[in-house]
Amino acid sequence: MWSKRNRLAVAVCAFALILLGAVVTVFLLIPYHGAKNTMDPAGTLIIRALEEGTQLQWPEGTNATGYEVQVRSADGKMLHSTRVDGCTAMIPALPEDREVQITVSSLRDYDGKTRKGSDDLTVTVKEPYPQIGNLSWQVDTVYDTVGMSFDMSGGDLCRIFVAVDGGEPVPAAEVRSGTTQLPFGADDAFPVPEYGQQLEITFRLERKTGNAVYEGPVTAGFTLTREDFLGRELTVEQTDNGNNSYTFTWNETKGASYDVRLSEDGGKTWNTMAYIDADRERTYTTPCLKAFTDYTVSIVAVGGQTEEGSEFAAESELIQITTAEKLLYSTIWPLQDQKVFNDTEETAELGTAPAGSAWCVLGMEGKYFKIRFQGYTGYINSDFCMINLPEYIGNLCVYDIRNSYNSAFMIHEYEIPEVSGTVVTGYENVRISEGQYLVPLLYPVTQRLIKAALDARSRGYTLKIYESFRPQSATDSIYWKTNGILGRTIPEKTFSGKEVTDLHLVNGSPAKGDDPNAVYGRLTYRRVMTQNGAYSLGAFLAPGTSRHNFGVALDLTLVDSKGEELVMQTSIHDLSWYSSSARNNDGANILNQIMTGAGFWTIASEWWHFQDQQVYERNRLIPLKGGVSFECWVADSNGWRYRLADGSFYANCTEEIEGVSYSFDENGYVVK
Repeated sequence: MWSKRNRLAVAVCAFALILLGAVVTVFLLIPYHGAKNTMDPAGTLIIRALEEGTQLQWPEGTNATGYEVQVRSADGKMLHSTRVDGCTAMIPALPEDREVQITVSSLRDYDGKTRKGSDDLTVTVKEPYPQIGNLSWQVDTVYDTVGMSFDMSGGDLCRIFVAVDGGEPVPAAEVRSGTTQLPFGADDAFPVPEYGQQLEITFRLERKTGNAVYEGPVTAGFTLTREDFLGRELTVEQTDNGNNSYTFTWNETKGASYDVRLSEDGGKTWNTMAYIDADRERTYTTPCLKAFTDYTVSIVAVGGQTEEGSEFAAESELIQITTAEKLLYSTIWPLQDQKVFNDTEETAELGTAPAGSAWCVLGMEGKYFKIRFQGYTGYINSDFCMINLPEYIGNLCVYDIRNSYNSAFMIHEYEIPEVSGTVVTGYENVRISEGQYLVPLLYPVTQRLIKAALDARSRGYTLKIYESFRPQSATDSIYWKTNGILGRTIPEKTFSGKEVTDLHLVNGSPAKGDDPNAVYGRLTYRRVMTQNGAYSLGAFLAPGTSRHNFGVALDLTLVDSKGEELVMQTSIHDLSWYSSSARNNDGANILNQIMTGAGFWTIASEWWHFQDQQVYERNRLIPLKGGVSFECWVADSNGWRYRLADGSFYANCTEEIEGVSYSFDENGYVVK
């Protein structure tokens, strides 16, 4: 058994162990009250020049709860003293013309007292702050980099910063030589500035001398805008959207905006189609351009940083476009009453489009024109519709529908009373304005006409159309008025003013003497027209229906590159045997080759007349008695308008059409 003495000894030992553990714990948790607070004399002191003074930064001291900073002159005079809690301090700007000494001492609070450490961090400042010089820079607009060079001989390290619109500068690079490049635009680089933004590039040069690092003041460098990253090479991509509409897309270049320009005369005169601000999407889609027209397109960047004396900041190469036929928004007329269906399968009838009524084409599916019909989308068979050639094929041909203002029908230059020089019955609404006409032709015939017109163009000529569709009322009127004068003696003077010198020829033989009456006796219209009975009136004017009444015939001639008509054996619409194709001259033979080569038929009595006999026989057409007009609903990319017979539009008004009231704005578009 344990003795009393042993038990006491064990208890004393246990207590001693407990007391020792407590002491150790206290020693570990509470710093030794006699520990020293010190600074590393070899530590680095950063001396940073700022606008508001000098900022100092140093490594943390041992056991320090604060720091004292003293600045003295070379003779020991105190210039500045301050105490701070952290490892940075702001002091007044240091003089750069004389030597000063900076001392950082550690402080420690203990027992209500502040004790200064035994070791200090001391540096002597005797050199000016380093700054870069001779800065130059250039933007590489291909790779979106900014190359810089500068003199940094006064320092070891240059820090480069970027600030956006005066914001906080962000570190961009650290270099140890006087050249570098900053990348922009890439995923790991700075973004190219947006329009209106400015990037300010600044520099700070450092130099290490002993255990002092001098950071010089921020040096203003240069400012970058988006235009600095843009070049002057403007390239355009072109997309054909069909229906003579084109989309142009181009790259970003210098300039404040882009102008899209269009020319119809090879660039001599320009029409600005759109102004695109630089910060908008760089694309433009044209409306449906005129058919078979040569256009020149140019995209130019204007304003902004232009070269001295240069009108444009950038300009694309000229883009050449030749349009084709334009079906969209062209005007059509049914030759005869035509059913309008709800779809191309003719599932249901919407109603009937009357013969000669005008409609605007909204598209085509198979052989069906899509039209607006009584507020719905309807479909009408194109095989029985005429289409307006100036809208559909445009400048592929030229047009002079004389019957609409000054009929050219004569008998070898002699007047047909009530016909020559008049507006022929049925043509009252054909002339829209000077040089602008309605020229209807049956749609299936137009493909042959296009073929012929392109052939003429390849030879250096243009087809000039004097007549296409002729109302049957006009045929009847001209026929009977002409028939009524055939027995009359021809006037002394021609109606056209042209001198006639070949009336002495009969059956191709010269007359005896100079007096035509020696051969003809009394010279009548019939003798002049028919070669004394070799031809008949029906050879020139149909007594019933003409192919013109079905929209399958054309009266035309050729013009050269100067717009001059080729010389033919007679004037067009000379209703006499002198016009027969047997007497064709070189010009008439060229016209004949072009038209028959495209599949047209001719007739023996008129060098100018050509018709599509195959379409006529295949389609079982019904002639249209009355004339046509422009009046109908028409659409374009801006909306719907109602066009009147003279080509004008309702505007700034409210009108009732087909039992519905519509309001129209100043441009004639329906107000929704």
